[in-house]
Amino acid sequence: MMELISLEEISSVAVTYKFIIRSRKIRPEEFLLTLLFGFYSKEEPSITKLHRLYNSLVSPENRVVYSSFYERFTEDAVLFMDACLKSLLSKEIGCGI
Repeated sequence: MMELISLEEISSVAVTYKFIIRSRKIRPEEFLLTLLFGFYSKEEPSITKLHRLYNSLVSPENRVVYSSFYERFTEDAVLFMDACLKSLLSKEIGCGI
């Protein structure tokens, strides 16, 4: 099975788009999965629900408080998500976007 996007690529994109400067509490891989799965849920998404989902995906020592999670929703996060999704789409479709 072909891997569409590697964890290293997600981390690299996160640094490139300044979503993370150094790896501390917020993990870009889990943040990306949280947003993808959180909005796919049947329930109406909210930052509180996304925060709970994020904390369920990471190890106990990487859990974050609500305010730290909330503060990650910046333009840098949008650029990070956009770059990851473009990468996925270009690999899936087989063309550059």
